[in-house]
Amino acid sequence: MYGGYGGYNVYVSKCTTSTCTTSGWYDYGSQTYKRSLGFTAYPGMGAEVATWLNGTGFNTSLYIAYSAYGTYDIKVAQMNTSDTKTHTSSMPDNYPSYKAYGEIGIRAVPAAFPIATTYLWLAWRDVYSFTIYKSVVQKYDDDDDSDTWFTRSIDSFKNSYYGARYWKGYNNNINDVTMVYANAENDIRYEIQYGLY
Repeated sequence: MYGGYGGYNVYVSKCTTSTCTTSGWYDYGSQTYKRSLGFTAYPGMGAEVATWLNGTGFNTSLYIAYSAYGTYDIKVAQMNTSDTKTHTSSMPDNYPSYKAYGEIGIRAVPAAFPIATTYLWLAWRDVYSFTIYKSVVQKYDDDDDSDTWFTRSIDSFKNSYYGARYWKGYNNNINDVTMVYANAENDIRYEIQYGLY
């Protein structure tokens, strides 16, 4: 998955011919196929697969966090198993930060409450400063957004030119979240964020 230059169209790519023979897939060479997802974004998108995201019911979808081309607004798109965008939610525009520049981190983390659900953690560099902000998609209403809830964006007190990413921490523990970023001197730094939200 990538946002290309010259229009910033977002594509998903696969490297098997058996799943890429239907309409809409284009040969990219070396048995790699790509398909447009029908929206535009700046480079630096993050993607995460989540099962039973709070508000969506028991299903598995791919969620793409991105900075919308032209506005830099932070959006989270939901993709189904047919690689089709089914819904997009936007971070509220009255939050301290709701526009991103560079890398956007996204991680699916089991929720402390409600039990057996998942939240999406987000981290990004604000478009107007070098400050990294964080938020949690606590509920994702993939019907009409009337019940979607992003927690208010908060300052992480970290700065980066490039943005931030999340990874699963040591030993691939799904309950530990680690934010990785490059500081002002271009040194790689990380911050471990333990526990459930």
